[in-house]
Amino acid sequence: LKRYSTEKSIQKFDLKEFVTIYPFTKNIDKEYQRSAIFAFVSRSEGFPNALAEAMAHGCACISYDCTAGPADIIDDGINGFLISEGDHEMYKKKLSILMQDEQLRIRFGKAAREKTKQFDAEKITQSFLDFMLEGTTESHWVYHRVSQCLNYINLNIKINNSQIL
Repeated sequence: LKRYSTEKSIQKFDLKEFVTIYPFTKNIDKEYQRSAIFAFVSRSEGFPNALAEAMAHGCACISYDCTAGPADIIDDGINGFLISEGDHEMYKKKLSILMQDEQLRIRFGKAAREKTKQFDAEKITQSFLDFMLEGTTESHWVYHRVSQCLNYINLNIKINNSQIL
């Protein structure tokens, strides 16, 4: 229903020349790699996975600063644009800047790749494990339980600087 509504709006406002709706794809990496800009318009998020994926692929991103999510990833003016929620004029202005300034897109894309490295599964898991083991004398038990879990997801993690997986 949303696609139909969107297609009707494209026709109504004579935007066929400017807007393309692509079909579903299982190869999203290819789509990100061929994209220069990721325009995120969500009004509500938890952790915006699509935004993080686009940034990890080096897309220059723009997003509204909705209740949760984008501000955890985008540093406004450094690795993307973060626009006050509801400020549609500013969103259009900043999107236009991104579309016209290739060097800015490249700079944002490089910074976005760097930012998303902090969300790497091994880094997050290692930080969580370090936190859990802090001050504990039960590292043997924790090691056993954690190694079972991590084996399942196939991560390489260290406890007390010793490789466990």
